[in-house]
Amino acid sequence: MQSRQSSIESPSDFVEMIRFATMAPSGHNTQPWKFSLHENTITIFPDYKRRLAVVDPDDHALFISLGCALENLIITESNDKQRWIELGKSFEKVVLTATQRNIKHAHLNMPCEEESVRKKLQKHLGLTSEHPLLLLRIGYAGSLPDSLRRPVEDVVTERR
Repeated sequence: MQSRQSSIESPSDFVEMIRFATMAPSGHNTQPWKFSLHENTITIFPDYKRRLAVVDPDDHALFISLGCALENLIITESNDKQRWIELGKSFEKVVLTATQRNIKHAHLNMPCEEESVRKKLQKHLGLTSEHPLLLLRIGYAGSLPDSLRRPVEDVVTERR
């Protein structure tokens, strides 16, 4: 069970934060979470009625799913640069793991960058005050070309 206090005052803001948290991925799309809202505290806890006893007997996937929902909740509450950096670190772990398992991934940036397309994607995803920042294609595929990288000397500004 995880609780987090917030400085947000409006009950509708809390409900919107919970709605965003429920968009998190979960094992077999079980969505094994429950939330309670009391004053300015949201608590997330496992919904064991949605557990998968046969394929997840130790509930590891259930708790990973809770972590995904919690991360969504935290992201909506704190929209700052340090949080974005932490999100980037988490994303890096995901794509490195995918690469180790020969799973390809590619950024599809245009839908998030072109305003008219972004608005359509935002509507399709049921987002109101948020908008998609990253769209990613993940799956098994043939060999892909390496991404071009700048030479190290182009990115080092000072040597000590």
